[in-house]
Amino acid sequence: MNLRAFLQDGRDVKKIGLFGIGRSNRAVLDILPRDAEITLRSDTRLDPRDMQDPRIRRIYDGEHALDSIDEQIIILSPSVRRDRAPLIEAQSRGTHLTSECELFFSRADMPIFATTGSDGKSTSATLVSLLLKERYENVALCGNIGSPFISAMSADACSAELSSFQLTYAKVVSKRAGITNITPNHLNWHSSFDEYKAAKLSILKYTEKSVISIDDEHLLAVARGRGAWAVTSGKYSYSELKNILDFQIAYTRCKDYIQRCGEDFIPISSLGRREEHNVKNAMYALAMCDGIVTREYAEQALSGFKGLEHRCEHVGQYGGVDFINSSIDTTPSRTVATLTSLGRRCILLLGGRGKGLSYEPLIEPINKYAKAVVAFGECRDEIARELHGRCEVISESTLQCALRAATKKASAGECIILSPAATSY
Repeated sequence: MNLRAFLQDGRDVKKIGLFGIGRSNRAVLDILPRDAEITLRSDTRLDPRDMQDPRIRRIYDGEHALDSIDEQIIILSPSVRRDRAPLIEAQSRGTHLTSECELFFSRADMPIFATTGSDGKSTSATLVSLLLKERYENVALCGNIGSPFISAMSADACSAELSSFQLTYAKVVSKRAGITNITPNHLNWHSSFDEYKAAKLSILKYTEKSVISIDDEHLLAVARGRGAWAVTSGKYSYSELKNILDFQIAYTRCKDYIQRCGEDFIPISSLGRREEHNVKNAMYALAMCDGIVTREYAEQALSGFKGLEHRCEHVGQYGGVDFINSSIDTTPSRTVATLTSLGRRCILLLGGRGKGLSYEPLIEPINKYAKAVVAFGECRDEIARELHGRCEVISESTLQCALRAATKKASAGECIILSPAATSY
């Protein structure tokens, strides 16, 4: 497949720009026509290994990333904002801005089950893909997790995990779309929480059936305002939901069962992961696949799921200390969920690159579970300031140094948890 075939509109697209050379744009590069004249752009310095393709005629990186724009189309990485003056000016001259995600959604014709949220979307989208395999032979798991979107064009169905970056610009048309939760995130990229929230909610605009997890105040308000095809909750009973919301399907937790519309459906004991947040992820996936997957198949699939890599992943033991990798926890709320679900005395590794979020929500669980915090990376000083006087904080420049400090601090029977609450994944 080449870009002309992918666009399917007969345009003679020859001068093409790629802004960023991450996973999504590498997939795009593979389908660009052989006679394309490619301009490679990046805000950061490019690795010489990214410049070997003979189709790459020009390279602009660093402070020159947006120099001399004359491409017919520029395919941008998800994290590139389009309100930068040179890109706006280029559009006025006829340059078309798009992304791998937008190209996919403009041409895909298979059933798409789209998931977003501040926390839990990777696990939830993965569970949706597992459940869909009862009905569809070839199920693609795409987006932030799984494969690039373009690789899914020949799939029978797609479970798509979408970030707020992608949703800010893409029109996502889907068979079903859902939101796991909305809490402040990526405020170093979005202009405000309202912009971030609007991006997340846009996933519901062009879907046939919506699924909303209503255990946070923002989504409860959304469900009250517009209703939903399906709702999920670990907080409210089915009878309580019937009194406050308009919906057709509900998955709730009642004692030892996940219930469907008030009736016992799957025992919690059968789930491969039974932490509170993973029970919620399972309820969400069941709602997304309601009427498509049988109860028997769903129970079998959920029982075999042992969690994602980098999410509460036990990687080994040394000197009686367990080492747990939960580096996918890139927000304070995810770290709170990890500390709560593990419920163990620990040394907590926090840090990386901050997102403009407060670390205040961490104070209570840190006081309950953490013997000490080791802060590292660019945001270590910010973490130390917010936690000062609340707990012991050790500051280190790198993750390697932080791990050494944590190892010296930990005692047998305790654990060291990498749950950074920042961009470190």
